[in-house]
Amino acid sequence: EEDANVHTTLAGEIAVAIQNARAYQSLEQAQQSLRESEERLELALTGTSDGLWDWDIIGNNLYLSPSWKRMLGYEDHEIENNFDSWEMLIHPDDIEKFTLTIGVYLEGSKDSFDIEYRLKHKDGHYLDILARGGADQDANGNIIRLAGTHTDISERVAAQRELAETNKGNELLYHVSVALNEAETEDEIIEAVATSGIVDKLSSLTLSVFDERDYEKSNIIQIIAEWSENTSILKGLNIPFEQLPFVHTLDRTKITRATNEEEFAQFDEVTQELMNQLNVSAFMIIPLLIGRRWLGFLTLYHNQRYSYSNRQINQLDSLSRQITISLERVFLQRQTTQRVSDLETMAQVSTESTSIQRVDDLLEGIANLTKERFGHYHAHIYLFEPAENNLVLAAGAGEVGERMLFDGHKIALDARRSLVARCARSLKPVVIQDVTLEPDFLPNKYLPNTLSEMAIPIVYGDELIGVLDIQDSQANRFNDIEVQVKQTLANQVAVAIRNARAFERERQTVERLMEVDRLKQEFLANMSHELRTPLNSIIGYSEVLLDGVDGELNDDAQEDVEAIYLSGKHLLNLINEILDLAKIEAGQMQLQYKNLDFSTVVQDLITQNQILVKDKPIELKIVEDDPVPDIEADPVRLSQIMLNLISNASKFTEKGSITVRYGMQGDDRLYTRIEDTGIGMTEADKNRVFERFHQADGSSTRRAGGTGLGLTITRQLIQMHGGDIYVESELGKGSTFWFTLPISRNYSKPEPQAAPELQAGD
Repeated sequence: EEDANVHTTLAGEIAVAIQNARAYQSLEQAQQSLRESEERLELALTGTSDGLWDWDIIGNNLYLSPSWKRMLGYEDHEIENNFDSWEMLIHPDDIEKFTLTIGVYLEGSKDSFDIEYRLKHKDGHYLDILARGGADQDANGNIIRLAGTHTDISERVAAQRELAETNKGNELLYHVSVALNEAETEDEIIEAVATSGIVDKLSSLTLSVFDERDYEKSNIIQIIAEWSENTSILKGLNIPFEQLPFVHTLDRTKITRATNEEEFAQFDEVTQELMNQLNVSAFMIIPLLIGRRWLGFLTLYHNQRYSYSNRQINQLDSLSRQITISLERVFLQRQTTQRVSDLETMAQVSTESTSIQRVDDLLEGIANLTKERFGHYHAHIYLFEPAENNLVLAAGAGEVGERMLFDGHKIALDARRSLVARCARSLKPVVIQDVTLEPDFLPNKYLPNTLSEMAIPIVYGDELIGVLDIQDSQANRFNDIEVQVKQTLANQVAVAIRNARAFERERQTVERLMEVDRLKQEFLANMSHELRTPLNSIIGYSEVLLDGVDGELNDDAQEDVEAIYLSGKHLLNLINEILDLAKIEAGQMQLQYKNLDFSTVVQDLITQNQILVKDKPIELKIVEDDPVPDIEADPVRLSQIMLNLISNASKFTEKGSITVRYGMQGDDRLYTRIEDTGIGMTEADKNRVFERFHQADGSSTRRAGGTGLGLTITRQLIQMHGGDIYVESELGKGSTFWFTLPISRNYSKPEPQAAPELQAGD
C-alpha cells in the first residue's frame, strides 16, 4: 500500500514536471516568437523616428528598443531596460502626468494608451514625445503586458507652439494697435506699449523724440513720456542729441540693444555708468521713423538680465511704425489745437488793439495774454525812445511786470550784453535756448527760473518801435515755428501801437482844437467889445476934427488926424476880418480879384505906415529887384498881408531899417521880402511863428502888443491866393518874412523854393 502511495506521488510529480516542461517550452516558444516579432517591428521602425517599448507587467520586465534609445542620443548599452532608467529621463513637470496616465489605463478607464510628454536628450535638451500603445489581457481580463511606440514630435510641437505664440503675438499687436489708435497723449501711447504683454519684466519704458514742433530741424531730444514700475525720473528731460550717452552707438536704421556683458561693452563708459546708476541690466533702443525721417526712439529698460526673442524683436519693430503714426497724429492734433489757439490769440490781440485806446493798457494786456495763452514763464514789452536811445520797459506780465515797471527798467540800445538790445539793433529775432550756456546773458533778479529767452523786434516797415521779450523756465523751448508765431504777434503789436499812438495824437489834437476854439470864441467876444468901441470913437472924433467942427487944423495937425482916421478905419476893417476868422478856416471867405499895380500898392502902404516908425530911428525902404507886371489879387487882402508883415516888423525893431524888397520868381510869380534889423527869433519860435495866438516870447508880447493872429491870417490869405510864406531869422540879427504870389489867378502850385539870392551891394 505504501509502495502504491509512493508510486502515485511520483507519478504526480512526474506529471507536474512534464506539465512544467511543456509550459516552459511554450513560454520559450512564446518569448522566441515575441523576440522575433520585436525584431521584425524594430526592423520595420528603422526607417522611422519611432522607438519601441514593451513592458511585461507580470514579470516587471521592460524592453526599450535601440531606436527608442537612439531617439534620445544614446546607444543601446547606455540605457538599462528598466523603469528607473525611463523615469530618470522624464521631465520633472511631466512625471506626475505620465504616472497618472498609465494608472488610468491599467484600471481600464481608457480604451487606448497615449500621452505627450518630454524626455531628456543626452545633450541636455528635452524632446517632445508621443507615446502610444496597447495591452494583452489574461483570461480574467487583467492586463499582463503593455507595449507601444515613441514618436519624436518636437518639430510639430515647436510649430504648434510657434503658431500659438504667433497668434498670441498677433492678438497682442491687434489690441495694442487699437489702443494706439485711440491714444490722445504720449502717456497713453507708452502705457499701451508697456501693458501690451509683448515684452515682460520691464522696469521702465521711455519715449524720446526730437522737438515735436519741428523735429525735422531740431537737434534736441525730449523725453516726452515715461512708464515705470516705480517713480518716473526721466520724463521732461531735454538733451542735445550730441550729448546723449549712447549717441556714438545709436543707429537710426536698426534696433540697438544690450542684454549681456559683451553687448554692454560696446557702449562708452558714460553710458555704462548711467545704466549702472539707473540699475539697468538690459535695454533696447528702437528707432521711430517716418519714411527716412527720424522722429525719435523707444527705449525699454530691465533691472535684470533679459534676452529678447526674435519674435519680440520683430513685433517691436512692427509696433514702432504704429507708435510713430500715433505720435505724429498726436503731434498734429496738438499743433492744430495750438494753431487754433494762436489764431484766437492773434484775433484777441487784434480786437484789443481796436478796443483799447491807451498804449499802456494795450501793452499790458498783450504781455499778460502772451504769457497766459502760450504758457510761458514771463513776457514783457520794451518801447524804443529815440531821444534817449534807450529801450524802456512799457509793460510786463503779472506782479513781476509791475515791479520792473516800478523800478523804471530800461536798457541802452548799445548795451552789448543784452538780448533785447541785440534784437533791437539787428531788427531780427534773437533766441537763447539755454541761458546757462550764454556768457552774455544778464539774469533778472525777478526772474530766477529763466532757462530760455526769445526777443522779437516790434517794427513797422523799417521803424523800430520796440521789442517783445519772452522767457521760459524750460531750456530749448523755442523753435522756428515759435519764432514765426511770435513775430506775427509782434507785427500785430506794432500796428496796434501805431494805431493807439495815432489815436492819442488825434485825441490831443482834438483837445488842442477845442482849446483853440474856446480861446478864439473868447478872443472874438473880447475883441468885439474892447476894440470896436474905442476904434469907432477914434474914427468918429477924427472925422469931427477933419470936418473943422472944433476949428481949422494946421497942415501938420491935418496930416496927423488924417493918418489917425485912415489907420483907424483900416484897423477896424482888420478887426472885422479877424472876427470872420472862422469863415476863412471854413473856406467861406471869397477873394475879390482885381488887376493891381503891385509897385503902387507897396508905395501906398509905405506912405500910410510911416507913422508906425515915427518915434523910432527906423528907415522904411522899398527895393525893386525886377519890374513887376500887374497882378490879379484881392486888393483888400493884399494890403492886409503887407500891412501885417510891415506892422509885425515894426513891433520887434527898435532901430535900423525895414525893407520891402520885391521882384519876379520865374515868369509867373512874384516874391516879396520884408526884412528887418530887429530882435530875431529862436529856432523854436520859427517853427511855431505861424501858429494861432503865438508870440515870440512873453516879454515881446507885452512890449509890442498884438493878438497873435496876424501871421496866421497872413499865411492863410497868401495860400488862398496860391502862394506861400517863409521865414528866415537869427536871434539878435533880425528876421525876414518872404512870400510868393502868382501873377494870374490861373496858377499851378510850384515846388517849394529857397529864398532868392541877393546881388552884391543890395
